[in-house]
Amino acid sequence: RNATFSTKYDGVAITVMLRAPKWFHRRYTVMLHNALANIPPTWPIQIFSNEEWLQKDVLPLHPGLQNLRSQEHPRLIWTPMPTQLTKKKPKEIMKSNWLW
Repeated sequence: RNATFSTKYDGVAITVMLRAPKWFHRRYTVMLHNALANIPPTWPIQIFSNEEWLQKDVLPLHPGLQNLRSQEHPRLIWTPMPTQLTKKKPKEIMKSNWLW
């Protein structure tokens, strides 16, 4: 679903979706809506995700998040992470050359 954009943005917010406890999964939809409401309207959110985990453990149980993905929201950019990064700690991912 990751697309190459030629659009110039004023800025881009990011979030990283790694493995999380099941009780936290429900918060992802609200987190994304909250971020969209609180960043400038010209900014998208780029979501780096552990795609295997998201498809298997999260999306089947959370239709709200699945709807956000299937609607191809113009301000949400879904980017799967390389498998080797999905096993690292968040601070290691944030410092990785791949992310930047």
